[in-house]
Parts: sequence; structure tokens; C-alpha cells
Amino acid sequence: MHGNYSAAAAARATPCRAGAVNAPAKLALSFEGRPLPVHEGASVASVIWSAGEREFRTTRSGEPRGMFCGMGVCHECLVEIDGVPNVRACMTKAAPGMTVRRQPTPGRLPLHAPALHKARRFSPDILVAGGGAAGLAAAAAAAEAGARVVLIDERPAPGGQYYKQPATGEA
Repeated sequence: MHGNYSAAAAARATPCRAGAVNAPAKLALSFEGRPLPVHEGASVASVIWSAGEREFRTTRSGEPRGMFCGMGVCHECLVEIDGVPNVRACMTKAAPGMTVRRQPTPGRLPLHAPALHKARRFSPDILVAGGGAAGLAAAAAAAEAGARVVLIDERPAPGGQYYKQPATGEA
């Protein structure tokens, strides 16, 4: 695991979705065969971390890894979900009935993985890669100027890091 920290510090740093702290969990996912409560809107990483688990995967040399950046950049939280390896736990919304396992690295995808989406052909004037604040502004400006624009991003919703965290009203 990256860095040294005490159990007390880890407990204070336990991530959770704003507003879900006192909400009762109604459903569960399975982590290494152990049922863990799922709060609405929580990420797989926050569910695992909140249960006291700190090791999500191992490196090629067998070193444990877990939460590090919490925003999908570092890939330290890769897990296997429902048999699919290399899933970023911090970027995946937890769902009841999921089966989550620690992932030995490297995770292997099947040779003939099914397509997630049907392929479509686009012929935009401008392709904007990245749906953060700058990408959204660039796409909007190009569209207002009359260009046919396609914006692509790896995340399910636009906004990037600027818009990612929900406001809690507490500063």
C-alpha cells in the first residue's frame, strides 16, 4: 500500500458519498465472498474501503495496492468485477449483486471479449478528446461557430475533475 498511516487516520479518511453517511444500506455486493453494504451512489472503491479493506490488487512482484488517487488516474484500485478484470474501483458505481475480487496483476481480458457498444461512424469537423471544463468549453465554442463536433471522454458523464465531486455544503 502507498504510504504509512494509522488505523485512526484511515478511519477519518474513509470515503463516502455526500449525504449517504447516515442513510441505511439496503443492498449488498460481494467482495472476496464477503457481503458488503452498498449505499446509493457509492463507488465500488468506497464500499470496499468503508468495510476496512485496503488491498485491492497485487503488483507483478506480489506487493499489495489499494486506493491512491481516487479519481481514475493511477490504476492502483484495479479489481475484477463479475469476472471482468482491470476495472477501476474508484470510477465504477457499486451495484447490488456485483461480485468483486482482488486482482492479481496483470489482469487478463478474454481473447474474444464482447463489444460494449455497437460501432457507429462519425465524420465531425472537430473531435474534442476530454469532457472536462476545457473540453466542454472548446466543444461549445466550435459548435456555436457552426462546426460539427463530437466530444469523447472515458467517463460516463461530462465535467472531468472540476465537476466530479458533489458539493456537501460543508467547507
